[in-house]
Amino acid sequence: MTTVNKSNNESNVKANDEEQIHQRATRSASHGRPPSASGIRSKIPMNINHSRPTSSAANAQITPCTQDDSTNSILPGTRRSTRSHNSALSNSKGQVIAPGGMQKRWLETQFKREKKRYLTMRKELDEKQKSAQQVYDNMTQLREKLMADGGTDPGKIEEIKIIFDQTNKQSGDQNKCRGSGELCFVINSTINEEFISKIENELKNYPKDCPIICEDVLKKHSEALKWMENFGKSNEKFSKEINQHVDKYKKDMEASNVQLDNGKKLLDEFNMALVKKMMIMWSEIDALRLRIKHLESMSGDTVNELRVKVNAEADKFNQLMEKKAAVDSELTKSKATIHALEIRIDADETKMTQLQSHLKNLESQLKQKDVNFEHSTRDLHKSLKHSEETIVNLETQKDNLETRLKEMKDKLEREKKRRMEKSPRVHEMTKRSTEDDIEGDKDTKKKVGDLETLVEVLREEVAVNKKLIVKLQDEKSTSEIQLKDQLANEQARATKLMENYEQLKKEHESMQQKTKTRDTQMLALCYNDYDTKNVKAELGSIELVQLTENLRQEIAELKRKNKDLEGQLQQQMKNLEIKNHMITYLKENPDIHQMDKEMDSKTEVLKEVYSTLETKQMQLTHLENVLKQMEDQETRNQEQRTRYERRIAQLEYDAQIRKSKDCRYVLDLSVPQSSSKQQNELAKVLELEKKYQRLKQESWQMGYIYNKIMEPTIKSVRSRDIVQHSHGSYRDREYAGRSYVEPSYANIDCYVHQSVDNNCSRELGGGRENPNSRHKIRCWSRSSQRMRRKMPSKGEPITRIQE
Repeated sequence: MTTVNKSNNESNVKANDEEQIHQRATRSASHGRPPSASGIRSKIPMNINHSRPTSSAANAQITPCTQDDSTNSILPGTRRSTRSHNSALSNSKGQVIAPGGMQKRWLETQFKREKKRYLTMRKELDEKQKSAQQVYDNMTQLREKLMADGGTDPGKIEEIKIIFDQTNKQSGDQNKCRGSGELCFVINSTINEEFISKIENELKNYPKDCPIICEDVLKKHSEALKWMENFGKSNEKFSKEINQHVDKYKKDMEASNVQLDNGKKLLDEFNMALVKKMMIMWSEIDALRLRIKHLESMSGDTVNELRVKVNAEADKFNQLMEKKAAVDSELTKSKATIHALEIRIDADETKMTQLQSHLKNLESQLKQKDVNFEHSTRDLHKSLKHSEETIVNLETQKDNLETRLKEMKDKLEREKKRRMEKSPRVHEMTKRSTEDDIEGDKDTKKKVGDLETLVEVLREEVAVNKKLIVKLQDEKSTSEIQLKDQLANEQARATKLMENYEQLKKEHESMQQKTKTRDTQMLALCYNDYDTKNVKAELGSIELVQLTENLRQEIAELKRKNKDLEGQLQQQMKNLEIKNHMITYLKENPDIHQMDKEMDSKTEVLKEVYSTLETKQMQLTHLENVLKQMEDQETRNQEQRTRYERRIAQLEYDAQIRKSKDCRYVLDLSVPQSSSKQQNELAKVLELEKKYQRLKQESWQMGYIYNKIMEPTIKSVRSRDIVQHSHGSYRDREYAGRSYVEPSYANIDCYVHQSVDNNCSRELGGGRENPNSRHKIRCWSRSSQRMRRKMPSKGEPITRIQE
């Protein structure tokens, strides 16, 4: 809304400025009066309300020109110059600005070019005054754009010092009229004595249909009263009552006549007051016009003094505009930095999510590595043990072989000595034996060498495995430190989850206990034995309870509607207060820029408030829907209770009437029947019992499945109710005085029992007039009660009932 109002105000101000510029241009062209030093229009008249200070670039365009030149000029109120520099300037305006750093360079080059052009034009006289002013305006715009884009301030340039022509004082009236170009609008206004007389005539001829209609109604009412008086006189029976009513109506007629007269007087007084105010306004306008004429008749010295003051004010205004441009540039820089920071924050958030997912992957990888590491360490330990055992065995074998070699060498030396002593035959035999022994020794040496090489290879493998174990232990120590931190965090989360789980478990147990108690209450209501005398009284009390509950529901709905209407009224009152506050604030604070900033801040706050209100309203509507569903379920349960109680009363009444204790398949002896009929009826009863058992079993199964499906929804509703009760129960505030019943499991089996009993009663005898049918229905109801007792409860598992 603020942006739309801004755009409308700016468009209106631009249109007014263009009209005033055109008027001043035509008048300056005819009278030849030089403009002010700053290019801003004169502010001598004090009663011009539609004028508004704008930027120096817009106000500096008020210079003399003719209508023929203005059509071909670039800006409104400017004359077309035949010089080449004006055409180049128009072409420079039509160029497309390149984005980024190219735009800054382009602006800097344009500023330098316009500065040189301005310095050359400043030396010229009044002929080039307008083009120099135009160049100055373009230069200020380029400077503002450069500062807004974040460029360096090139510096302020001195304004044009206009030389006033003292020779062009031909007619004082013309100069005064030119200096007060805005006063022509006030003098040529449409507020005249004729305008006031027209308004006075219109006020006198205001629509008088309403009082005429009231008078006609009062006349008809008086005629009706006269007819009533005449009717009372003719009928003496009703004369007293009619006279009393007629007196009352006469008093009302007199009061209404007095009110009508007072209203007419108030309207006349209001019209008179309006006419007086219009006359006062007219007198003030005449005084202001005289004052304008007096100001026009002032001397040229006072006008020059006022011009000097206006020029000083223009300098101040230009300084303020420069400060504003600097502040705007700082704001744009700050916005750019904020935007960059927001982008960085979004990037950091995405990085955080990626890192979290990466951490999860690393945790899973670490767990896998730990598992693999444990398996590898176990395998290494096993291989090390096996290699150590093999090394020990090989060393023992080597020692044994060395001892054997020594023993064999000793034996050989002894035998050599003995054989040398013996005969050459023995020597020959020894030679042969030694050759055989040498060949055996070579084989053993080869085996020993192979074993030594194996031992060395195994030792090298053991060293490599030890190095791997050291590395893996280092990695495990580093990973354990990281995992400890993660485990601490996960343990904290696990503790919180366990606490929540325990709380939910307790709530679940409590709700199960409540449901069990409610189920027991329902079963007690279904199977209690009431007295036949109190059945009618209880039925009447049940109907009264239903009526009271319906009335309570209606009262609660009316209260809710009243609260909604009160909330709407409060919201409307708040809106009116905000509007009044804004009107007073606009009257007290004329500064538009500060008001716009404050309006933006307030709109943001209001948006946040409305967003929070919308979320809360959505929550409230959701809760209301849940409450409506619960109320509907409550009404259904109450209707089921009434049906069950009526059925119990009927069954008890039939139980008192029956004569024998156990007459399950025995027919009434008062009515003789044939054996074939009895057998057919017994067959029907047996078939119906089988159907009854089958349907009951299916109903129990359906009820069990339905309750299992409805358990999570009921738990969610109960948890929401608990949360609402902890935050300030909405149910107690909105539905005060209403008896709230928690939703129980759907009792489908009782409804099926009732439908089956009704079908069986129809099949057995149709109506209640036949005594045989009564007897059969009593037997059937008794058997159905026994079957109900045989069926399992809700918490027990469903088992197949043997027919």
